[in-house]
Amino acid sequence: MTGLVKNISLQQVPLHRILPLRHNVLREGRSREEALFDGDDAPGTLHFGAFISEECACCLSLINSSFEGKPAYQLRGMATLPEYAKKGIGRTLLDFALSTVDHMPVWCNARTESVGFYVKVGWVENGTPFNIEGIGPHLTMLYLPDKLS
Repeated sequence: MTGLVKNISLQQVPLHRILPLRHNVLREGRSREEALFDGDDAPGTLHFGAFISEECACCLSLINSSFEGKPAYQLRGMATLPEYAKKGIGRTLLDFALSTVDHMPVWCNARTESVGFYVKVGWVENGTPFNIEGIGPHLTMLYLPDKLS
């Protein structure tokens, strides 16, 4: 980590505030509709952004879901502007978002190049790598807050 960026505002926001970043980073060169996920507008879905001035530097969504038949949230659409990568913004925003879903498990299908980030912040690998067509190799990661305390 090269140093945390100062003057970050962490906010729970409507989807439209983070969708441009999600689209530009995760679905670059594709239609904007491909940056919309099932559950984005479902009751209980939470969207978060880390803003520097008015610019969204990092975003993520927590979609009310289940994991292995139990209530959980699915983390989707976590993205950081390249110029802010590896500066602690992603971890800071993730910690903020997780604090809003106190004691709920959270899971995600992480791109394999991001698995190290999740392991570093206390998530565990679950299952074996798999491919999402058109996106690339992924691995399911799991955050279990009760196991961390």
